[in-house]
Amino acid sequence: MNRRNFLRNSSLISLGVLATQFPAWSRSIFAWEQPIHNIEADKAIDPQWLASLYERGEKIKYFKSKNELKYIGMPIGGLHTGTVYIGGDGRLWLWQI
Repeated sequence: MNRRNFLRNSSLISLGVLATQFPAWSRSIFAWEQPIHNIEADKAIDPQWLASLYERGEKIKYFKSKNELKYIGMPIGGLHTGTVYIGGDGRLWLWQI
């Protein structure tokens, strides 16, 4: 048996085992049913409030002399890289990798 046939057969067997062990997965994978959503389609959002979210506000300046930069942080990194924040003063603030 070559490697391609082994990989194909083992993946098909794994899929079959998962489908029989987890009936919820097998229904969602193999049946074309629409999922039940708990969130209503019409959320009754006020259009004026929604438009106010896109309005440009005034610029705010934070000063190092007033020690305001220690409370500002921004997440950096990409997907699946953990949590890394950089502080307003340029130092790494919080990391969980």
